Amino acid sequence: MREIGKKYGFILAVLIFSVIYFSPTAFAADATLTWSANTESDLAGYKIYYGTASRKYGPAINVGKTTTYLLTGLANQTYYFALTAYDTAGNESGYSVEVSRTFTTPDTTAPLISSINATNITNSSVVIIFGTNEPADTQVQYGPTTSYGSSSPLAAALVTVHSQALSALQPSTLYHYRVLSKDASGNLATSSDNTFTTAAATTPPPPSTSTTVVINPAGDTTIVGNTSVNNTSTMLNTYTWPANKVANAVLMKFNLSSLPAGAVIQS
Repeated sequence: MREIGKKYGFILAVLIFSVIYFSPTAFAADATLTWSANTESDLAGYKIYYGTASRKYGPAINVGKTTTYLLTGLANQTYYFALTAYDTAGNESGYSVEVSRTFTTPDTTAPLISSINATNITNSSVVIIFGTNEPADTQVQYGPTTSYGSSSPLAAALVTVHSQALSALQPSTLYHYRVLSKDASGNLATSSDNTFTTAAATTPPPPSTSTTVVINPAGDTTIVGNTSVNNTSTMLNTYTWPANKVANAVLMKFNLSSLPAGAVIQS
C-alpha cells in the first residue's frame, strides 16, 4: 500500500466526480473524473485505478498531467476509483481517498406486446385483450379506418395482462384498432393494425296476429288482450272490455251454433 506524502512528499487531492452520464452505447455508462492539481515542480502526471471491489483495481491508466478524465463503457454495477501522482523520476505516491459509484443504465426498451385479441363482441361493444413482457399501462385506439379517431381512456395501472372495453359502437361495422402500452420508464409500444366486426343489430319479433277462439258454454264474453273466448248457442253476443285496456281488436260476428263446446279455432 502506498502512503501519500511520506515517501515522495506528494500532496494529493481527493478524487471527485464532476459529471456522470450514460453513453449512447447500450448497457454502458460514462463517468468523468476530476481532481485538483498538485503543486510540486517535479510532478510528471497522474494514474487512475478502478475496479469492482474496494482497493482491488485493474491496470493503471496513465493520464499525464491532466486533471480530468472520461471513463467510458462502464457496466451496470458498482465501481471503486482511486488516483496516484508520480514525479519526473518515476516515483509514485500512494492511493488517494477511494471513491465509489453505482451505475444503472436507464431503461430505453419499450414493452413487447403479444396475444392481441377482440373478445365478447356484441352489436355495440367489444373487449380488447393483450399481454406485455413487463408491467405497462393500457390504451386502445379505434375507428372505421386506420386513422382510428377514437381512444379508450388510459388505464394507468402497470400490468402484464391487459383488458380494455369499448362501447357505443355501431352494429355490423368493421373497426380498425391498435393497442398502446407504456412502461414505468416512459417507453411506449404501439401494436400494428387489427380489426373486428360488430354483430348485427337484434330485431324484436313482431307481435302475434293470431286469434284463438275457444267455444265455451253460452253467456256473456269478456275479452282480454287479443283473445276472443265465447259464443252463445246461437250468436256471439255481449262483450265487456276491462277498464285499463284499449279496445284495439276487430270484433266480428259469427254463427257458431253448429260448433261443439270446447272447440278451438285459430284465425
